[in-house]
Amino acid sequence: MNDLVIFSLIALLVNALWTVFIRAFPGVLTTIVAKRLEFRYSHRLSRLKAEQDARYSTLSASLAFLAGGQTEFRSKTITAVETLWNGWLEIDKEVSDLSLAEDILVTAEIAKFFEEGDPRIEPYLRSYRESDLITKQLQRSAAWMPAKNRLFCGERLWLLAGTFFAAHGRRCFLYHQSFEKGKYINWRTDDQMDRILRSIVPQEVVEGLKEQRVGAFRQIVAHLEAEFLKEAVRVMSGSQHLAESLADLQATLLIEQQKLTKRDEGTTEATD
Repeated sequence: MNDLVIFSLIALLVNALWTVFIRAFPGVLTTIVAKRLEFRYSHRLSRLKAEQDARYSTLSASLAFLAGGQTEFRSKTITAVETLWNGWLEIDKEVSDLSLAEDILVTAEIAKFFEEGDPRIEPYLRSYRESDLITKQLQRSAAWMPAKNRLFCGERLWLLAGTFFAAHGRRCFLYHQSFEKGKYINWRTDDQMDRILRSIVPQEVVEGLKEQRVGAFRQIVAHLEAEFLKEAVRVMSGSQHLAESLADLQATLLIEQQKLTKRDEGTTEATD
């Protein structure tokens, strides 16, 4: 009897014994298979749980980082907005006499003053005879708009403040020129003033207010001020910045989750 025959007999004997064992103890095989499956899925579940915990930990840390960064950013934003608003109030106060004169005098009356003079109007406008006042106002306007604050204000708020300061500066300069030439240079017909105002104020608003005989410039300022305050509230709330940051974070986490899912699917297929 050669080795091949012996090996075949042994294999038949083992198969016969295994068949008898299975028929005699069917629950044993079921238990073995169940235990094996339980071990496999328990191991996979533990791995998935660990990955989920890691994702949650990363998300929590990221949200905490965003919250801390948002607090600091919002603090700087509020400071920057307050600086612009303080400058706004200061400039408005400095030109209060001029604004009052335009509120009570029509264009013809102002023009007559520059041609013939009028002691009743002189106290309101005489400060614009000197160019030093214009220089000081331009310097103060620049001080109220430090370039470093632009990052925290947002472009629209910065443009609104810049338009306000530039419009006041241009109007004061035109009054100074009126004294020098002895002829009223009306801001309503000034091309440069048009360019300044229309950078942020709708054309129909500008043209409509120009038709008013008195108080037209104050109404334009009121329009700018309303837009400034509305934008300031939105910017200082920080809602848009936080929403954008959370959206970026969510997109990043979603990409990472997709990578992990693909890796899990590949691991599962290899195990099966």
